[in-house]
Amino acid sequence: MLNSMTGFGSGSYTNKVFDISCEIKSLNNRFFECLLRTKCPPLGEFEQQIKNRIRQQIQRGRLEVFIKATFNDSSAHTVTLNRALTDEYYKSFTEILDRYGLDRNVKLDNFLTLENILEREERIPDRSAFEAGILDAVDTALERLGQMRRHEGKSLEDDILFRLDVCEGKITDIDAQATSVPAALTEKLRSRISRLLESTGSTVEVDENRIAQEAAILADKSDVTEEIIRFNSHLQQFREYMKRSGAVGRSMEFILQEMQREINTIASKSPDSRTSRLSVEVRSELEKIREQVQNVE
Repeated sequence: MLNSMTGFGSGSYTNKVFDISCEIKSLNNRFFECLLRTKCPPLGEFEQQIKNRIRQQIQRGRLEVFIKATFNDSSAHTVTLNRALTDEYYKSFTEILDRYGLDRNVKLDNFLTLENILEREERIPDRSAFEAGILDAVDTALERLGQMRRHEGKSLEDDILFRLDVCEGKITDIDAQATSVPAALTEKLRSRISRLLESTGSTVEVDENRIAQEAAILADKSDVTEEIIRFNSHLQQFREYMKRSGAVGRSMEFILQEMQREINTIASKSPDSRTSRLSVEVRSELEKIREQVQNVE
């Protein structure tokens, strides 16, 4: 079954010490890319573990991961006075007061409103438990993300299979049309020669053997048997890839390019309007399939 590259999933983990939430959004991308954002500095220590966990389940796409952690235990929080900065603020206060003859009545409130005087730091009380909680939240988010990607992948698969059936039917029509090409070319050539002779008033008899030879040459140049065989082979291979698990999108894109190449050759060789029209219709369906495959993992 196909997986879409787009989706969203969230997960959380809670205990008495900390709460962790994780959100993962996936978007289309040619390769695997994982961007981690967090407002909790301690989470940065586990960035590689988080990315490795995600990489185990997702092989292609751009992943935007946001993780938030809050600590419920007071032992996880420390507040430190930035003494050097406080001293600088105090010197500046007293300099202003002395310079302008103001009352040197500096209160605590004057400092508490200043930026970076007090530095708040969050420490991890139990590192192993914290890491397990993070990965639990990530696993839950990945599972829900996977459900959405599989659901959207099923819709992509249904649409692609429908269009493959359309292409297969039109290629069958092109193949059937090709059997009538030699006779049609012979008749067209005979008709042209007859009109030419009539227009010139010539009484020369038409050489049927010569016409047959020329028609055979033209028919050989317009023969698309090999292209049809290769197209059908690629189409069958494409269907087989759709049944595989994992990241198959790039392989499907490559096979699709080969199918497009074959139908372009068929169109360029086409000696009749019906084959030309059918070729255009196949190319149109292949383009729609290509747009869908760009969403496949």
